[in-house]
Amino acid sequence: MSPPARTTPVLLVGGLGTRIAPVLGDLPKALAPVHGRPFLAYLLDSLADAGFEKTVLATGHLASRLEETFGGEHAGMRLVHVREPEPRGTGGAVAGALEAVPDGDLLVLNGDSWCPIDYGAFARRAAALGAPAVLLATRVRDASRFGRLRVDKEGVVRAFLEKDGERSPGLIHAGCALVARSLVRSFPSRRPLSLEREIFEPLAGGGLRAIVVEEPFLDIGTPESLRVSEAVIPVEVER
Repeated sequence: MSPPARTTPVLLVGGLGTRIAPVLGDLPKALAPVHGRPFLAYLLDSLADAGFEKTVLATGHLASRLEETFGGEHAGMRLVHVREPEPRGTGGAVAGALEAVPDGDLLVLNGDSWCPIDYGAFARRAAALGAPAVLLATRVRDASRFGRLRVDKEGVVRAFLEKDGERSPGLIHAGCALVARSLVRSFPSRRPLSLEREIFEPLAGGGLRAIVVEEPFLDIGTPESLRVSEAVIPVEVER
């Protein structure tokens, strides 16, 4: 399914990656090697396959390495790099990326997460809900690293539950959300801002929605999770 005509993906790839830095050295997290390719290439493959014509890379830490590796195009999809002048958090990075998105909503993806879905289909379903933000959610066997979502049968996100250290299954935010342009324009400017804590969490129980999928999920934020990445991302998706 093709994506909505006026939706632009924004990939958050500017984080410091402090937990995984001892393994990667001077590589940004998004360039962590998986099956001999940068991790970010798999996300870009998925977006190109979904029919998106342009993706914005919201960069920061080691931005030049990302610019050198990917340049301005991937699999026929145009890439626009927007480098933040100083760390502004995930919400600040999204607000800064708005300059490269002249109209329409933003499909915001964490540059260190992977879930094998059709992002075009997700964006269309999410846009049809008419909510200020719609999260992609999936169930994992161990939600202790991520915190949990409480979502009712209508798909309304009722609560974000803090990380509790309990190694048990749970529903989590899978690092992807359709965010209405009007919501991004309301973000506080020129200060660090957490997209999840300061934007999404206050919307719980109100306008925040979720689309739940039953798909594998990978977050390469720790050396342990990076080590299992090749078992989660099939080698056959290589290009």
